[in-house]
Amino acid sequence: MTGLDGVTDDVLISAERGVGRIRLNRPKAIHALTTQMCDVMSAALLKWRDDPAVQVVLIDHAEGRGFCAGGDVVMLARSGNEDGEQAKRFFFAEYRLNHLLFTYPKPTIAIMDGITMGGGVGISQPCDFRIATEAIDDCPELIAGQGVNILILGIEDPQLWFALGLMPRVKR
Repeated sequence: MTGLDGVTDDVLISAERGVGRIRLNRPKAIHALTTQMCDVMSAALLKWRDDPAVQVVLIDHAEGRGFCAGGDVVMLARSGNEDGEQAKRFFFAEYRLNHLLFTYPKPTIAIMDGITMGGGVGISQPCDFRIATEAIDDCPELIAGQGVNILILGIEDPQLWFALGLMPRVKR
């Protein structure tokens, strides 16, 4: 998508047929969030907020074995061993993104397929609709009760949700 500051290959942004789509694309890191990824997602959401061509937002992952393993723990560990500034910037960007999702005026949908931890829960929990495939695992937040109203369905291909009619006309 053009017109977004800080565009990165780690997040794929598109809009088609009324659906704004945010796809996490760091499969080697199980889509662990970086500051830049959070900033790019926020920029897309802000751009779509008042765009009548985008009626609903879908968040999923492009490939790999999990939706999102949380934050980039390698960066967080390095930052913690130094001055902590990178970690502060990351958490500011992530929590700003979480707040934007909690207050977003359009319907949002997260498809959690596979590993979903930390930041993955952070970007899916605020969504109006949270769909977990039967492959969801390693989600300690669910055990702690922070996402117990997730609809668990045995659908392996998130593309099937388009065919089921959930998009592009999802109503609150």
